[in-house]
Amino acid sequence: MSVPAAALEVHLLDTPSGPVEWFGHGAAAPARGSFVLLHGIQSTAASWRGVAGHLDDGRALIIPNLRGRGRSHRPATVAGYTLAGFADDLAAVLAMAPRPVTLAGWSMGVLVTLATLDRHGLDGVSHLMLASGTARPGGEAVWFRAATPEELVAEAQARAGRLGLTEAADPLAVAGAWLSVRDCNLECVLPRITVPTLVLHGARDDECPPSHGRRIAALAPGARFELWEGAGHPLMAHDPQRLARTLLRLCAAETPATIVASQ
Repeated sequence: MSVPAAALEVHLLDTPSGPVEWFGHGAAAPARGSFVLLHGIQSTAASWRGVAGHLDDGRALIIPNLRGRGRSHRPATVAGYTLAGFADDLAAVLAMAPRPVTLAGWSMGVLVTLATLDRHGLDGVSHLMLASGTARPGGEAVWFRAATPEELVAEAQARAGRLGLTEAADPLAVAGAWLSVRDCNLECVLPRITVPTLVLHGARDDECPPSHGRRIAALAPGARFELWEGAGHPLMAHDPQRLARTLLRLCAAETPATIVASQ
């Protein structure tokens, strides 16, 4: 049985930084836990709609809009859109999510997940999916080319128009995010992951090479790497039903431990 995207409820979560909007539904059996699905640098919770329609298995479903999207709080400058700030938003969402949590991060959502682990720990998370992501963007995983905040805002606006995004992050949020993540390196966090972890990548990803996914899987103990032939960067758009089935299979994996909290 699937849940139409239109049936998802809209909620606002109060956090110390401001409200965080999230979409989802309550669990029929709260003890089954929840899915938390995390978007990328320019996208919103809407990017997971197709997948959400196939995840009705009794778990709660929580799809947040991080700051700068929808009705979530919107800092007035790029300084308000750092990786640490996004991690704080995710930590607040995880604190209210029914446990155990299966957390799926896509694209920049992978970096936000790792930053949250480093900054707050991921207590209650039992399974991880890291899709189309990197722990170290460097000079290969390049989502934007501009250098200054003003140029990045303009580039984000142009990219949203070119991609036909009807729902997108505030261009200021995109600029701040890219300035914060483009030179970061979170590979040191990966060895602290001790729960079942699936690293997904599209073989035709032209925004984040599959080698970055392989690197994550190599450094995260017990992680498994899966390459989707014919798929590009947005795996949710490529085959949402397959991605949902993959998440459900991940949940069935044994949970030998919890993720090590930040030291």
